[in-house]
Amino acid sequence: MPRFRLFSVIVLLSTAIAWPSLAQDKRAMAIADLIKVRQVAEVALSPDGTSIAYSLTQMRNVLAGEKNGPAWRHLYVAAGPGQAKPFVIGETSVSDIAFTPDGTAITFCAKQSGVSYTSIYRIPTDGGGAQLFYAHDAAIQDYAWAPDGKALYFIASGYGDLTRSKLAKKGFNARVYEEDARPNALWRLEISGKSKTAIEIAVDGHASQIALTPNGRYLAVVTAPTTLVDDRLMRRRLHFVRPSNGKVRHTVETPGKIGAFAVAPNSKDFVILAGVDQHDPAATTLYKGRIGKKELVPIRSGAFSVMDVDWLDDGRIAALVHEGEASRIELLDEAGTVLQSINQRGRIAHALAAENGRIAAISSAPEHPREVFVLAGDRLEQWTDHNAWTQDIQFASASSFSYAARDGERISGVLTQPLKRRKNKRVPLILMVHGGPESHDSNGWNTGYSRPAQIAASLGYASFMPNYRGSTGRGTAFSKAHQNDYAGKEFNDLLDGVRALVADGLVDDTRVGITGGSYGGYAAAWAATALSQHFAASVMFVGISNQISKFGTTDIPNEMYLVHSRIWPWENWDKMLRASPITYAGQSRTPTLILHGEEDTRVHPSQSYELYRHLKLRSAAPVRFITYPGEGHGNRKAAAQLDYALRLMRWMDHFVQQKRQDLPPQDLDTLEAMMN
Repeated sequence: MPRFRLFSVIVLLSTAIAWPSLAQDKRAMAIADLIKVRQVAEVALSPDGTSIAYSLTQMRNVLAGEKNGPAWRHLYVAAGPGQAKPFVIGETSVSDIAFTPDGTAITFCAKQSGVSYTSIYRIPTDGGGAQLFYAHDAAIQDYAWAPDGKALYFIASGYGDLTRSKLAKKGFNARVYEEDARPNALWRLEISGKSKTAIEIAVDGHASQIALTPNGRYLAVVTAPTTLVDDRLMRRRLHFVRPSNGKVRHTVETPGKIGAFAVAPNSKDFVILAGVDQHDPAATTLYKGRIGKKELVPIRSGAFSVMDVDWLDDGRIAALVHEGEASRIELLDEAGTVLQSINQRGRIAHALAAENGRIAAISSAPEHPREVFVLAGDRLEQWTDHNAWTQDIQFASASSFSYAARDGERISGVLTQPLKRRKNKRVPLILMVHGGPESHDSNGWNTGYSRPAQIAASLGYASFMPNYRGSTGRGTAFSKAHQNDYAGKEFNDLLDGVRALVADGLVDDTRVGITGGSYGGYAAAWAATALSQHFAASVMFVGISNQISKFGTTDIPNEMYLVHSRIWPWENWDKMLRASPITYAGQSRTPTLILHGEEDTRVHPSQSYELYRHLKLRSAAPVRFITYPGEGHGNRKAAAQLDYALRLMRWMDHFVQQKRQDLPPQDLDTLEAMMN
């Protein structure tokens, strides 16, 4: 599809905005550009550290006729800066990339045509096509090579019941809620020439992740007691087991959530990211332990979050640290002492991997999506550039913005300026609130279908992504600061951020919109009801409207209790009701757009139905409710993502920029005309 056609649609949706005058040969970013965004999602280093295999995501171009669906994930290999080559591309998606122990091939998981389940494929590193390596009788979800290459260990979803399958074909397809799923099983694939035999290894619980110690003596397996999402969030544990029979040698007794882990070159020590207790919202403290020893020692913690970790062959530990809106890579000794700190000026590192002394990272910047970088001395050297189109775009300035909340607590976030501002004229603002709230926004690439910072900037908006109380990136105490205080100080922080931007002379307080998904959707619903007088428009995505019914319909009630509410609804019904946006629906004057995936199990669609009905019955404010068939807790398919982005920006333009009170058209007629 020619670029100018969608560009013209955005102009039609934003007729009140004078298009900014841009630098010569530069143009503003538009929603159509989301189709061009390519982002590195996963990296793996060769055993000698000279090559990097990585996956690259790309939205399907449904506007040009591609079949709708989730983004493709392609396989590339880079041998140095500007030396990336495509290995597996086209209509396919790869995951779980790994080099074989001898470095002669790359393996990955995919579901190709003619194969019933996600299987393992192999492609030589010196060229040639990918070939099916092993197909199991169920989908393979993770795997790890034995160091000698003679065996491969994998996790596969549990077998279905053959009798049940036959009955389902006759129409007997009733489901047993929370009991239908089968635990993942652990397998060892013996490799002898062309012969491959899979043998099940008995483990207790539901396996989700595996790795081997460098000497191959132990298999590190992450399991949860059941397949329930609640258990996968709160009760996962790392076990070191014998590969031959699954006998447990050591269980890492972490009190709460766990994250990434790595085993030392000596095959005895390990590091793991974990919560400090069962009430810690996120696994951001770095611990060290030894296989066979119960003691687990925190070696890196503070007013920041450790996001990823790996162990180098020389005994150093590489840790990815996020602090506020910035990031750095730290090299630590085994005691956690910082030997070197590499700050990411102008960029944000999102993940790292190490092999044979080389460290690779996935990094982004406000004006560039995620790419592969490699540590070179005291800086990260860029190896890939799959987004040359960004050179034609004039990007708005983005930076950290800090302010004092009403109680004196310092809060910060990412502020993206409008691309053009007439002298000191105040501009409209879109408050873009992240979910979790145990996550945070960094000053990297922040433009996507649901939070289009640079697209909003091109249309004259400032946008602010606040890291309010409950966010990560500021240490455990800060991420716990929202607990047992639904819609209290956490959402005061949002309004205080708006007030600070108004006081700063940037924002017009009569033209403030808010949007967010999940917990950010809760914030958007709260703003549209309890704080209605402050917001000219709200777009709520998969958000919470009733804290009482949310407990009865979500798949994570224990996680909600342990790391968020800290009380059960029946312990204080009134408190939960007071923290629910539906309570204040009758006072809403804010035009509210509600959007939700019909298959969402995290925040059930009934939360959106409730808010919509309360607003329709009790308020005169404009309201519209959009559902997305086949989508869950966030939109995965290209058409739903583009539809969402267009509706979001049209809602803001209609009510924030133009200050209208009638509903915009129901359908996206301009999109349909453009596709034709």
